[in-house]
Amino acid sequence: MIRERRNRTGRPSVSIIREELFSSGKPIFSTADSYLKIDQLDDGSQIMARIAKTGNRKYIGPTMKLRQDQPLVSQLAAHPDATAITRSACRTLLAGLSSMRFLDLEPQALRRPSLPGQNALGDRGENLSTVLQDLCEDKGREEAFVEWTRELTPLDVHGLHFQEVGLDGKVQLMLKEQDGRLISADSASDGTMRFLAYAAALLGPKAAGTYVFEEIENGIHPNRVHLLLELLQKATAASGTQIIATTHSPAILNFLRGEALENVLLVTRDGENSRVRRLKDLPLAASDKSIAGDLLESGWFENATAYPNAAESETSGKEGGKPV
Repeated sequence: MIRERRNRTGRPSVSIIREELFSSGKPIFSTADSYLKIDQLDDGSQIMARIAKTGNRKYIGPTMKLRQDQPLVSQLAAHPDATAITRSACRTLLAGLSSMRFLDLEPQALRRPSLPGQNALGDRGENLSTVLQDLCEDKGREEAFVEWTRELTPLDVHGLHFQEVGLDGKVQLMLKEQDGRLISADSASDGTMRFLAYAAALLGPKAAGTYVFEEIENGIHPNRVHLLLELLQKATAASGTQIIATTHSPAILNFLRGEALENVLLVTRDGENSRVRRLKDLPLAASDKSIAGDLLESGWFENATAYPNAAESETSGKEGGKPV
C-alpha cells in the first residue's frame, strides 16, 4: 500500500505504509500484524522495525532502522539484523522480480535492423533480427522455431536468412519460403512479426523467468489464436518460464483448458479501485468453464462481480452449459 504525503518543502512525495511477504503460505514479514512492529519516527523519513522468527511472536535482536520511502523487502534482504529466513525469502523475491520482462511490442521496432551481438529482445521488440540470428546458431532451436513459424503464420516459411544492410553492419531478418524466395520483415504482417517475437522470447537461449504480455491477442488472426496458446503452454512447460498475459478476447478464454483456465483472474473496476477475482471462485458449474469466452462476450462476468447472488441464480438456470 502506497500513500502520497507532503515533505518539509510542501512538495508531494510517495511513501510505503504497508508491505507484506508470505512464503508457502507462511508470513515472512508484515507491517499489518505483529510479525513486524512499526514505529514511525518524528521526521517521517524512517521507521523502526523488529522482526520475529517465523511462527514465533517473540521479538528477537535489536531494533532496525529502515527507510519509509523504499520497499522493506529490498532493505531486509541485506540487513545484518534480519533473520536468515527473512533475508533468504526477500532475496528469492527480488531475484524473481529482476527476471521479469514486460513486452509491449511495436511493429516498427520489430522490423528494425539490429547490430550483431544484440541478443536480448527489447521491451518494444528491438533487436529481433539479431536475437533470431543468435537463436539459429543452435540447429535444434532453429528447426523448432521454423516449425512454429510455419504453423502460426500464413507464410510458407522453411528457413530464416539474415541479410546485412547498410554500412554499419546491421542485419535484417528475411523469411525464406520453400521455393527460395526471401521475404523481408518489412513485408510481413504485424501479426506475423508479433508471433516471431513471442517465439523468439520463449524459444531463445535467454528466456526470462517471467514474461508479461499486454493484450496478447493484438494483431493475431482469430483462427491462429489456439496455436499461439499452444506455443505458450508448451514453451513454458519445457522451460519453467511463467507468462502473465492480459486479454479482452473471448476466443482466448474459450481455448484455455485445465490448469491454464484455473489460473485466470478477472479484473474489474470497483469505484477508484481494481478488484481481482479468480475465475474458479465465480459461481460457475464445471460445464460453464468451457464457455468462459462466451460468458465474457455476453457481459456475464460484469454481473457476476457486481451482483454475485444474481449471477449464481443465473448460472443455475442454464441448460447444457449455455445461457437460457
